[in-house]
Amino acid sequence: MLPKKLNCQIFQNISAKLNNISIVFLVIFISKEYFCREFYKFSSNSIILNDAGLINSINLKNKFECFFKCSRNDSCFLVTIRNNSCKMFNELAWKSLNPSNESEKVYIKNHSSLVNDFLTISNEYLISGSSDKKINMWNLTDFKLIRNVLTNCAILCLHQISNETIAAGCTDGKIILVNFPTFEIENSINAHISNVRRIIYLANCFIVSVSFDRSIKLWNSSTWSLIKTLSEHVNMVTDLVSLSNRDLASSSCDNSIIICNSTTFINKKKLTNHQACVTRLSILNNGNLISASDDLKIRYWDTTSCTFIQSISSDVIPSAINYLPNGNFISGNVNGIIQIWKISDFSLAKTLNTDKMSRISYISNLPGGEIIVGDFAGSIIIWNKKT
Repeated sequence: MLPKKLNCQIFQNISAKLNNISIVFLVIFISKEYFCREFYKFSSNSIILNDAGLINSINLKNKFECFFKCSRNDSCFLVTIRNNSCKMFNELAWKSLNPSNESEKVYIKNHSSLVNDFLTISNEYLISGSSDKKINMWNLTDFKLIRNVLTNCAILCLHQISNETIAAGCTDGKIILVNFPTFEIENSINAHISNVRRIIYLANCFIVSVSFDRSIKLWNSSTWSLIKTLSEHVNMVTDLVSLSNRDLASSSCDNSIIICNSTTFINKKKLTNHQACVTRLSILNNGNLISASDDLKIRYWDTTSCTFIQSISSDVIPSAINYLPNGNFISGNVNGIIQIWKISDFSLAKTLNTDKMSRISYISNLPGGEIIVGDFAGSIIIWNKKT
């Protein structure tokens, strides 16, 4: 059975290209379909011919067999055909062929639904949580899947609360505790009655969680006994961040951001400039706050005076935001477009395209400086640090 989609004319062009030359076929996995960008010729002294990133080598029975075998292997990123030999490679082979490509992207497709959050541990491991109920552990060096755990709920957020425990927030209101690195589920807490959107471990050994049930809850980190509940928002609570002075900022679909003291849980300020649901928050390197909203705006706030500074308007809803190590910030939208913004004047510095037109569900940066994105299709996309 042939693939559903191809965005290059493989079957029309392959016969002409198989005559005494080598071919590289770039494969990107998207919902069990595969796509090719173009064919690449390479010489006998190319690094890929020394088998960098080799997964498997087979003898050809027909000219399409190599591509079909690759399409059934989640790790296969490209294939080469030379004489009667077919070799399948992972994405490291593509990186070795393009070491100076500043727009290089690595695609990982293991989740089958929304990728909602990322967590890095010890600069060695990447943890991803998804609505497919899986939590995956990846190697940060080569982005290979190490192990995963299938839970009983869709995963919305992740937070490392100790060296050996990851807390995951679920759509059913539970917080599950997963051992690291065994990835065994240790406990499940009935924390809320709806989606748990964010979990934060505080310096005073307390844990805070927020939920679509409109509540913000403070927990004892040892016993998971409930200490206090804050119910100041009148609609779903969508995000939570800890400010540099240890205050907490929460966003809500009541169009507001509330700043409260993390020790007393007393509200200090309510920010009401947004005109629609405030979906995302992030703290910048300078300690100030940015917020994304369904009102098509990203707003910038001074956290010392709790005042509005500036905003960016868009024609498309910003669905994800985060800080960058250089002080700037990054946003992703519902059309799969990534934009890097200068904090100095709020001007657009660069636009990146995921090539997928899928809503960005989460965006972050890795310890090595790479930009990482999760989308609604279940894909993880990583840009190199030169981006």
